[in-house]
Amino acid sequence: MSLTEIFTGAITTLTLGLSVLCYLHISRRERENTTRWMKRQQTLEAEIGRLRGSLAEVKERLNEQTVQAATPSPPKGFANAINLNRRAEAIRMFRRGESPEKVAQLLDCPKPEAIFLMKVYRTITAPKPSEPKTAGQPLPVPQPQTRTPQPSRAVFPAISQEDANNAATII
Repeated sequence: MSLTEIFTGAITTLTLGLSVLCYLHISRRERENTTRWMKRQQTLEAEIGRLRGSLAEVKERLNEQTVQAATPSPPKGFANAINLNRRAEAIRMFRRGESPEKVAQLLDCPKPEAIFLMKVYRTITAPKPSEPKTAGQPLPVPQPQTRTPQPSRAVFPAISQEDANNAATII
């Protein structure tokens, strides 16, 4: 065996050994990276699940608020305020001669509001001093007046020569 053959065999063996070491190193790094990325993926999937749950809660609250916003509610502080139907009922009761106290009790509204409604009803139905008493009768509907359009005539004031000269010097 010659020195060249020994040298060639040593280089081949050394190259093969280095290739095996590189392969083993790369395989180990690939396993480490795969394990790390799988843990990261599990963490991200758990986070996505948590965010989906939070999103579902937010959607539910938004739907509830939308439903609440769609249903009209009386303003705060006016829990016993009288609505239009109850106002009409109060006016009917005043026409029948009921007292404001009884109206407030029957309609479950504040007494001052019943008194106010009675005063408004009396003011509206009271005849004016210059007119005959026609309480409860509909008011006559005024007829529209027809006007013929007139051409526009612009009127300009007379300007003296001195004012015109002053204006020309300013410009």
